[in-house]
Amino acid sequence: MSYQWQKDGVDISGATSSSLTRNPAALSDAGSYSVIVTNSLNGTTASTTSNSVSLTVSPTLTITTPSTGLSATVNSAYSLSVTATGGRASLSFSTSSTLPTGITLSSSGVLSGTPTQAGTFPLTVTVTDLNSATATTSSFNLVVASAVSYTHLRAHETPEH
Repeated sequence: MSYQWQKDGVDISGATSSSLTRNPAALSDAGSYSVIVTNSLNGTTASTTSNSVSLTVSPTLTITTPSTGLSATVNSAYSLSVTATGGRASLSFSTSSTLPTGITLSSSGVLSGTPTQAGTFPLTVTVTDLNSATATTSSFNLVVASAVSYTHLRAHETPEH
């Protein structure tokens, strides 16, 4: 028996074994694949073409570690978008880190809310695509500062200690 693999109806040069491997697959490998199997016996040759199978290749899933917008203030609205590219839509974001009280991470990658707790919070965010591929940020710190309070004094008053 002999084999000839095709992509999009065109012979693939050198692809003449019983299996075809694309590892790692490149974006250019996406397409419709089939194989022609030929058998010769007693002077008779017969060929058949397999059903086609479609190969979809998604770009590598990557996530960007935030480097700006990492400061928040207690009792003030806060929002930060974590971004990812590639993968197979749709993307879903998650974290196993302890977020400041009042802050949540949406499945679309937005850290938001009104923090009620001051401190430095080390975070990592993971994105997962429809193929279950994942990418995770490096650890980054969200710093939540205490709210500033002002005391108004009249000219003849002194602050209490």
